[in-house]
Amino acid sequence: MRRCGEGITRYVLIFDKFVVKFPRFWWNWFWFLTGLISNLRERGWWKMVRDSEELSPWFCPILFADPFGLIVVMPRCEPITTPELPDYDQLPYKADYKVCNFGRYKGRVVLLDYAS
Repeated sequence: MRRCGEGITRYVLIFDKFVVKFPRFWWNWFWFLTGLISNLRERGWWKMVRDSEELSPWFCPILFADPFGLIVVMPRCEPITTPELPDYDQLPYKADYKVCNFGRYKGRVVLLDYAS
C-alpha cells in the first residue's frame, strides 16, 4: 500500500487491487465536509449510471461506498497518458478534464474522479 497524491478534498490509499478514497480530516471541518460531499456525489453518480449500458463503461465502478460519505472503494486502474484522453465532447460527464482523473479499467478508459 502507498498513499497517492492528495486531492483538494480527499486522500486516496492505493492497494494492489483497489483504492480507498476518504475525506481530508486534518485541515478543518470545511474540507472534511467537502470531502464527505465529494464521496456522496461519486456514490450518487455511480448509482445513476451503473445499470446503463451506454454510460457505465465511462465510469470506474464503485465496489463499496458507505451512505455517509466516509469511504469510497474502487478497483485500481492503470494510469493513462495524455494522447489516450478521450475527446472532451465525447464524454457523457463533463469532468475535470485532466489526465490524472482518467485511468484504464478492463481495457477501456474510465473516469476515476467524478465528484466535481
